[in-house]
Amino acid sequence: MPGVLPVLNRQTVTFAIKASLATDCKVAREIRFDRKNYFYPDLPKGYQITQFAAPIAQHGHLDIETQERGKKTIGITRIHIILKRV
Repeated sequence: MPGVLPVLNRQTVTFAIKASLATDCKVAREIRFDRKNYFYPDLPKGYQITQFAAPIAQHGHLDIETQERGKKTIGITRIHIILKRV
């Protein structure tokens, strides 16, 4: 519908916070959404709403086991939510 704004899904926020805590990220007290204008074949309006500048969490890590090197730490810069009109 023209003029309809996206609505944040509570379950999405819950999953993002759980992922943040599982990866030892710092969860933000305040978040912000920005509109990014790009061409995407699946987005007829040509934009998405994202949290790139003020994500829900940032500065974490994920520890994995590899056969060659054993334990390896992968840094996580940010976890952010993308709102997409369906």
